[in-house]
Amino acid sequence: MAPTLVNAALGALLAAALLGPAFDGRSVAVVVAAALLPTLDAVASLAIPGATNALLHNLWLPLALARLLHWDTAL
Repeated sequence: MAPTLVNAALGALLAAALLGPAFDGRSVAVVVAAALLPTLDAVASLAIPGATNALLHNLWLPLALARLLHWDTAL
């Protein structure tokens, strides 16, 4: 897994490349926070043994599929 700093830098780079005219400090902060969220499970591993790379990483796929299903059924 990439270090937290690499995730933050990649998120900021993607924000700069994709946001265009909407690129400002707040939008970069939101994108960097979204890039860092999955790495926060390392903090949870202090209280829950074995949570590193398992707690939040496995949360995103079901949430994305649920959002896609919600969008599809709302049409």
